[in-house]
Amino acid sequence: MTPAMTRPARPASPARAHAALLGLLLAAALAALVEAGADTRIGDRQGVMPAELANSLGYVSMVRLIGQAPARPQGAPVPR
Repeated sequence: MTPAMTRPARPASPARAHAALLGLLLAAALAALVEAGADTRIGDRQGVMPAELANSLGYVSMVRLIGQAPARPQGAPVPR
């Protein structure tokens, strides 16, 4: 096929587009929480840590962001 005859790329499925948008929104929310001083060392009720959850869901950029978050001393007040 010549370049003029190539097929256009198929648009992403609505489900993939939705998942991509959700990932961007979650990453932005996480970045805001970390910037506000959220403690990334607190797990959920089952003891699952934020980085473990993000990794299990495939959010590599979130795992990286959590890993780069500054450590706060235990019991330190949240900056305002």
